[in-house]
Amino acid sequence: MIGVGMALALTYVLVPVDAGRALLWAGAGLGTAAAVLVLGRRANPDGQLDPLPGWFLAAGAALLGTGQAVGLLGSPSPSYADLPRLLAYPTLAAAVITFQRDRVRHDRDSLLDALVVTVAAAQAGWLVLVAPVLDDPRSSLAGTLVAATYPLGTLLVLAVGARLAFAVAGTRDAAAWLLLGGLGVGVTAEVTAAVTDRSVITAAWFVAFSVLVVAVAHGATAAPPPLVGADRPTSTWRFVVLLGLACLVSPVLVLTQPAGDAVTRGAVVVGGATLLFGMSLIRISSLLGRLRRALRREHVLREATASLVGAADRGGVRDAALTAATELIDNASARAWRIDGDPGGTVAQAVDDIDVATFIDAAELALFPDGDEAISVLPGPSMLHATLAVPSANHLVLVALPVRGPARQAAVIAVEQQPSPRTMDALHSLASTMHLALERLDVGEIMVERRSERRLRLMLQYASDVICILDHDLTVVHVTPAVEPIVGMPAPELLGMNWLDVVADEDRGAARDLVSLAQGGRPARGEMRLNNETGRMRHVDAVITEVIDEDLMGFVVTCHDITERHELEQQLTHQAFHDSLTGLANRALFRDRLGHAMARSRGTGGYGVLFVDLDDFKNVNDSLGHAAGDSLLREMTGRLRTCLSQGDTAARLGGDEFALLLEDVKDDEHCQDIARRLLLAMAEPFDIAGTEVTTGASIGIAIGHPGSSTPEDLMRNADLALHEAKNAGKNCFTVFATTMHEEALAKLSLTSDLRHAIERQQLIVHYQPLVALDSGRVLGLEALLRWNHPRLGMLGPAQFLTLAEETGLIFPIGRMVLQTALRAAVGWQNAHDGHQTLRIAVNVSGRQLQDPSIVGDVKAALSASGIDPSTVVLEITESVLLPGETDTVERLRALSELGVQLYIDDFGTSYSSLAHLQTLPVDGLKLAQEFVAALPDTADGSGMVSTIKNLAETLGLSAVVAEGIERPEEWTSLLKLGYSVGQGFHLAVPMPAEQVADFLSGLSRPGDGDWAPTARRPDQLPAV
Repeated sequence: MIGVGMALALTYVLVPVDAGRALLWAGAGLGTAAAVLVLGRRANPDGQLDPLPGWFLAAGAALLGTGQAVGLLGSPSPSYADLPRLLAYPTLAAAVITFQRDRVRHDRDSLLDALVVTVAAAQAGWLVLVAPVLDDPRSSLAGTLVAATYPLGTLLVLAVGARLAFAVAGTRDAAAWLLLGGLGVGVTAEVTAAVTDRSVITAAWFVAFSVLVVAVAHGATAAPPPLVGADRPTSTWRFVVLLGLACLVSPVLVLTQPAGDAVTRGAVVVGGATLLFGMSLIRISSLLGRLRRALRREHVLREATASLVGAADRGGVRDAALTAATELIDNASARAWRIDGDPGGTVAQAVDDIDVATFIDAAELALFPDGDEAISVLPGPSMLHATLAVPSANHLVLVALPVRGPARQAAVIAVEQQPSPRTMDALHSLASTMHLALERLDVGEIMVERRSERRLRLMLQYASDVICILDHDLTVVHVTPAVEPIVGMPAPELLGMNWLDVVADEDRGAARDLVSLAQGGRPARGEMRLNNETGRMRHVDAVITEVIDEDLMGFVVTCHDITERHELEQQLTHQAFHDSLTGLANRALFRDRLGHAMARSRGTGGYGVLFVDLDDFKNVNDSLGHAAGDSLLREMTGRLRTCLSQGDTAARLGGDEFALLLEDVKDDEHCQDIARRLLLAMAEPFDIAGTEVTTGASIGIAIGHPGSSTPEDLMRNADLALHEAKNAGKNCFTVFATTMHEEALAKLSLTSDLRHAIERQQLIVHYQPLVALDSGRVLGLEALLRWNHPRLGMLGPAQFLTLAEETGLIFPIGRMVLQTALRAAVGWQNAHDGHQTLRIAVNVSGRQLQDPSIVGDVKAALSASGIDPSTVVLEITESVLLPGETDTVERLRALSELGVQLYIDDFGTSYSSLAHLQTLPVDGLKLAQEFVAALPDTADGSGMVSTIKNLAETLGLSAVVAEGIERPEEWTSLLKLGYSVGQGFHLAVPMPAEQVADFLSGLSRPGDGDWAPTARRPDQLPAV
């Protein structure tokens, strides 16, 4: 076809006759129009394409050919003959405009670039073509207008052609490029002819017509490519050329064109330059805005890549992609939904949580992209628009993750306008990154699954528990290697065996019961024994679970070897009820067997309990060591067993204390016979590590009688009897009597009352005078404690001080007595003339002297009372002053350094060493009442009393006090033996503090004597 056009052009050049040339123009124009219409109809048989481009193109070709033909036939210009040619240019421009409607949309950059070219061409055309016509004085107004209109028509075609050219630049739209080529050839020929004034050049239109026909016949005309958007990149050369054109065209025209009308030329040049400058600024700002958007898209994609790479699961990938897609679209009115689905249904939930969740059906899910196309745009209307309540004019950006199993995850973004191509490119790039992230997750899941499978194999291979898979008839299908140490057979040999064959015969019934329980759908658990090839059964804790799967219909049995635990439990059970040293029963087992014995007797008696305690066992431990003590206990255990019958029970309660339970006891004598046999057995020497050890035993016996309440009661009775045996001198036995329990209860009650007595101030101090035997003058007072018991009345110290020492209450009681006596003594010393040196004596028990705080207590009492320490006497029992008690001696010295007097109380009743007495810092003695009571009946008694007096003088003791004077004869004898100080009921009875003042004043006469110290005359004294 192009060859035909070239042939016509050559013919036009060679034919010199205007009529022939006019015929060629008319034929070419009308022929081109007809070809365009026919070919356009053939390319659009169903009428789906817009026919206007073809119609306008055909009309333009026909008008151009007819106008050229009319002009060659000699029609003057200006005339109506110019009208076809003048109409041809806007018609051709309309053809280009309607043609590009299906190819270009919202491309502002191509429009600006086309305007730049148009303004530059308009400047040149005005100065080159229009200005000479306007300056020609020979041209009429109509001629001038017509001559100026032709360049404007050409400029119009050039403008719309430039817009199309810039819009399709970089594409392969052959139909557009052929259309532009044809028009370009014709317009170029037209302009060249006008500039050179050679009309023959217009023959190039014949070639242009052929190119236009080829453009219409091309397939791209019937199937236009996708619309070209505004965000296509601008090539560097294009921007540089256009910017250079905008900057240089005006200066070049100024320099190359003649001055002419300077005002008009200046206005055209300045106006054109201003337009070009403004459009250049707009174009540059457009490029900068596009650059900013590109940088923002790049930033969003970079952050999206980081989020996608860091996503831990598919939901995280979906949410990261949804966030990035929303930022890429950058539409304030956009809304987004998350799509989550499983076999139960698929739900869309708005990201802003404004709307309630909406169910998505399968037809709507089919609209989402599949495969690699993870992001797509769905225009409205659609079912998904209706479900999400989105206007049908909006577009839906669909983000879908590839389906993995039953779950479906996707996202939807609703926007008012379709995203730009560059945004779509960014979305597709996001989709690629999302695919990579999903592939990473898939690879990670595969690696995790492989590691899990490998770990599972290793776990099963080296698991200590046996895992066995059975089919429905309990045949072993699979078993782990851990079964070999339990049953003694390798795992492969068990395959095909019935599992019950491995279970011990006695436990097969229980194993079947567990299988039946497991068939209920819940795991069944129990203990059983498994046979072992070595003949030793193994205890296992088995859990049976029913499995119903496409690969297995049977059971999974897990067995944990608990043989060692079972043996340990038996060992612990034995240890819990037996003594580890002797192997005898312990207290718990003894009590249990005693309870059974009592239950068997049904309250009729016939049983007895013996508590046996080794005498002086501590001496063995201290001298020979604890290992020897343990050996002695084991030897004693053997002797105990020899004294018992078959049904009797021996137990070790702790330390060296044992208990015997005698059953089938006929009478009390039976238990006593056993006790005698035990004493005889214990009397035999023990050979302990080559050392002969002789020891005895104390035994308490409690006989079970009708009405015995509990095992604890009987054991308590035997313990009470044991203590009585020890108090009786050891190495003997005592049978429990009811009075023992009553005394124990009374002692317990008295102990409780004594604790309250301190708080309730029931303890009071009485004072007994110390009197000069020759004159009767009061030399001092001894503080004596009394307990004013609310129920038992006034109790003396002998009734509760021993209990106070046992319970430790002696310490607060001793401090109270000391403080009370010293305060009272100071008051009497100050109140009575002649008694400023009145002495106050306070007893200190052996338990107090063993306490390191005794020195501090005495010092504090002295300081608090302000008494002269030399008037204070502390009386200490002789029995605590045994040799070897270095701590006691040190405390005595510390007390002596305080300035107080130290007296030995009850002297002569113990076995003090005279040599030891010489080392003690004592100041006096108190003769025990036992010696005074022997006077004057026996010579031995008088001799002993005299010897003690002489001994005290020999030891350098300043005072000897005779206590317990209760008869006149005793007073007379003591005077004859040289004693000067005494006390006793014959002289004065103990009195409360209120009576002491009267006694010291001579207003009262306490005591059994017939004399009063203040009224006695020397001649009334007994003869010595």
